[in-house]
Amino acid sequence: MNVTNFIKAGYPIHYLETNEILRASESIKVDEDFHLFKWNCIDGLDNTGELRDIKELLSFAVKQNKATIVAENLNFFFEDDEIKQMILNAIPSLKNKNVCLTIIGSEHPKTFPNALKKYIASSEFPMPGIEDFRNIMKSISQQTSIEYEESVADACLGLTYEEAENALYKSVVDNKTFNRDVIYKMKGEMIKSTGFMEYMNPEPLENLGGLNNLRQYILKRLVAYDKPELNLPKLNSIFICGIQGTGKSLFAKVLASIFDWPLIICDANAMKGGIVGETEENTRTFCRTVDAFGQCIILIDEISLAFGGHMSGDVHETGGATSGMLGTLLTWMNDRKSEAIIIATANDLNLPAAFLRAGRWSTMFFIDFPSFNERKEIINIMNKKWNSNLPTDDDFINSLAEWSGAEIEQLAKDSLFEDYKEAAQGISLIRETKANEIKEVRGFGETIRKANTGSMRKGTFKDKTRSISIKEKDIPENFGKIDDDFKAKIQRKILSGKD
Repeated sequence: MNVTNFIKAGYPIHYLETNEILRASESIKVDEDFHLFKWNCIDGLDNTGELRDIKELLSFAVKQNKATIVAENLNFFFEDDEIKQMILNAIPSLKNKNVCLTIIGSEHPKTFPNALKKYIASSEFPMPGIEDFRNIMKSISQQTSIEYEESVADACLGLTYEEAENALYKSVVDNKTFNRDVIYKMKGEMIKSTGFMEYMNPEPLENLGGLNNLRQYILKRLVAYDKPELNLPKLNSIFICGIQGTGKSLFAKVLASIFDWPLIICDANAMKGGIVGETEENTRTFCRTVDAFGQCIILIDEISLAFGGHMSGDVHETGGATSGMLGTLLTWMNDRKSEAIIIATANDLNLPAAFLRAGRWSTMFFIDFPSFNERKEIINIMNKKWNSNLPTDDDFINSLAEWSGAEIEQLAKDSLFEDYKEAAQGISLIRETKANEIKEVRGFGETIRKANTGSMRKGTFKDKTRSISIKEKDIPENFGKIDDDFKAKIQRKILSGKD
């Protein structure tokens, strides 16, 4: 990383934010007619043990010309009033002599004293890319004579350089080969250490009942991934709202299985911190991690719990930290280039209008109570999953109108201990406890795509059946360029074959 332009621009301080202090320090370079020094409070200047005291360092800095001093964690001393004043006193000389303090640290600049902030140019040191990890693996492969495996190297995306190196060496030691499972375990530990993200296990497609419209939507867009030469736009994000217990989160788990990508759940509410600036920093950590992670499915479940506020007139009010968190997240969603697919779910519409406007998401879907055919499919899935014996005749299926998939599953489990008719009486139904919320979210659902045909409700919804088999009308125009084998592969991969 060449920092010469920061020096030429007259910045007295350039702060480089990173969790990889050593790699960042080693990457710093300047043009030939500029000088480069390195310092930390233990090793001193250029590892000589001299000028370990920060006051001595600042006195040295103001005597230089056309130079940068790469100072590791110098920001640790910003709270000392005497040090802070010395830095402020040194700033005019640093600017006049084209000297810049390049500070490398992991803290966010928002935590710095206000007196210094206006003099600091800040930037982020980029995470390692695919080529970095491939080079690490090539080096290890040459050292150990173990066959190079590019897909394992690419799986390292999201790790730091050192984490990837350790994981690859551990894979060699434990397995005598490069193993992706070791990489994913390391990534899982990294994800969990954030405190608001963790890995989840995907669900097989056969565990998802109904949602045929949503399945067809994904089917058509898989072409962009299986045929990259067509240069079609890829999925970026999906917002799914609907009635509680109807399979919103389950769909995200199934999507991870379809793509064979890691599934990460983000607890957006847990991003909120009690320390000033912590919420914003956690949000930035989330964004950076997703950007660096590469191909993955991100589930932000019940997003309204994190961003919901209250309505004052026509204005949706949230707290200051939540507003900053929302702004950071929405800006990032608009600008990001990473391949991760974000799935956000909500049971209600207690969200800012900015979240729901058209164009914010790749698409928005509404999930209603399951239809007759969907309930029948769910009953079959639950009978198989729990070894229960719920009836599948028309009368029984009709009796479960406006039951959610989660409620049908609970009935299947309870029926293992008592007659299903008795068990049904003991289940609290969401249609009765959340009637007003259901009415509101159904109204919004009329304005967006429908994930399913919906439960039969006289005068409002009709129970329409739809075949799950691929027909020519379901194939997008671009499929004309795709061979029959690929069509067959997609059919097997996406559709369960049930009607």
